[in-house]
Amino acid sequence: MKTTHLINRLEQVYSGDPWYGSCIADILNQQFVDPNFSIGNGNSIGQIVEHMIAWRNFTMEKLKGNGEYDITSTTDWQKGKTYSTSDFSRLAEDFKTSHKELITLLSRQSSDEWLANEVPGRKYNFEYLMEGILEHDIYHLGQISLLKSGSEK
Repeated sequence: MKTTHLINRLEQVYSGDPWYGSCIADILNQQFVDPNFSIGNGNSIGQIVEHMIAWRNFTMEKLKGNGEYDITSTTDWQKGKTYSTSDFSRLAEDFKTSHKELITLLSRQSSDEWLANEVPGRKYNFEYLMEGILEHDIYHLGQISLLKSGSEK
C-alpha cells in the first residue's frame, strides 16, 4: 500500500534511522550555536525550518480539501526574521506537531486512491506532492546540517 509506505518513509525521515545520516528530530533537538547562521545572503537555519513547516502546513490544508490555502512569498520564506534559542525550540516543537498531524491525516486514508486525486488549486496529484514533501525535507535537512556545522566553527 503506497499510503503505508509514505507514512513509513515520513516517520523514518523525521525520527527513524535513515540511510543518509541523522533524522530531522535528532538534528532539530540538538543545541544550535546560532539559529540565525547563514552563508552569504542565504537563508538561516531558523528560516529553513520555518519554510519546511510552511510547506507541511500547505500539504495538510490540501489534504483537508482546502483549495483556497496557498503559499505566498511571506509565508514561504521569512526573510530577515531572526530567532532566539527559545524561538528555535518552538520551531522544533512546531515541526514535531506538524509531523504528527500529517501522519494522522495520512492514516485516515482508507485506500491509495486519494494519491491520484488532483491537489486542490494545483495541477498535480497528491502522490507528486507527498513525494515532493519527502524530498523537500531531506534536501533542507542537508542544508541545516551544513549550516549547523558552519556555525560551530
